[in-house]
Amino acid sequence: MSSRSRLGTLAMIAIYATVMICTNHIYTILDDESTIVAVAGHPILPTIGLFLSGGHQHEHPPVSDILLHLWLIATGFSFFMLRVFANIFFIAGVYFTARSAQKLAGEPAYWTTLILGFVWPFAFQYGRITGWYCFSMFLVSLVTWLYLQILDDRGYWTWAGFALTGILFVWSNYFGVAILALLLLDFLIFHRTQARKDLKPLLITSAAVVASFLPLLKVVTTTLGTHAAPVTSHVNWKNAIATVGYPVFSIFGSAAVAPWFLPLSIPILLAAIVLVVSIWFSPGRKWMVYYVAAMVLLGLSGHLDIKRALFLLPWFFLAIVVSLTSDGNYYPRLASAAIAVMVIVGWIGIVSGNHYATTNLREP
Repeated sequence: MSSRSRLGTLAMIAIYATVMICTNHIYTILDDESTIVAVAGHPILPTIGLFLSGGHQHEHPPVSDILLHLWLIATGFSFFMLRVFANIFFIAGVYFTARSAQKLAGEPAYWTTLILGFVWPFAFQYGRITGWYCFSMFLVSLVTWLYLQILDDRGYWTWAGFALTGILFVWSNYFGVAILALLLLDFLIFHRTQARKDLKPLLITSAAVVASFLPLLKVVTTTLGTHAAPVTSHVNWKNAIATVGYPVFSIFGSAAVAPWFLPLSIPILLAAIVLVVSIWFSPGRKWMVYYVAAMVLLGLSGHLDIKRALFLLPWFFLAIVVSLTSDGNYYPRLASAAIAVMVIVGWIGIVSGNHYATTNLREP
């Protein structure tokens, strides 16, 4: 990357960080954030002990809580700095997603990802939710970038970085196992020659990640048993569609435009359909398939909601950007028009503030 590109990147990041930090107060603290901050305020060693003994809350493993605890101490428990923790990891996540896009589709994909990540309405709203959400989004983007580095045959240090990131991931988010498994399947199915060549680092990395996850198995099974939907002969399809449909719809537009608010929701829906069709007939299809697979697994585990959908954004952005900037896309103009519609309508909802599903995202 040239010095000019570095300066451009730093300028974009500085501007966006300023905007995010100066607008953090617009959105009220959510219940989840309050709970996470309360847990993170406890001493580190007792928190880890409680977690491993089963006495800790099981929504997520403790690494993000430990980092937030250190952040709280470093910032003197400043309320103003509370969400800056999330802002930093969200922006870093967008950056590494852009680096991945550059690997897949060249320099135009890099700049397109940076711009898309910083103007996407849903990202603007939830790229400030403190706790494990943005941190997990950062880890998805970082582990994906490291995986693409491995495909470039960068050597053992890249494998070591991937292993360390993978361990941090599973100790920050139970669902990290599913993300790593999807990348492993991609490696074994589409890069079999390199998998055979790199068999030793592959086995060492896999063993390290699996070994690190073993202490979490008891907690994971308890958590899945608590959240998984009960198996019954009668399924409330209306509730099921609403539970899945609302987070998915919000990702394409924004949480500021609920699906049942007409007419704003109609152009978002139509644009989303056009975009998905365009991605399907482009090299971005693979990343869209992985993104949908991850969303389905998240839903089947009973954990799909609008906040948790945030950490899967890197693959969503990769699917979009690769489809936009690759020569293999048959409908680039349609995709660009669909993106423009979703961004504009999503921001109209944010600015108006009158089309939220609930009122807990905005101050009264």
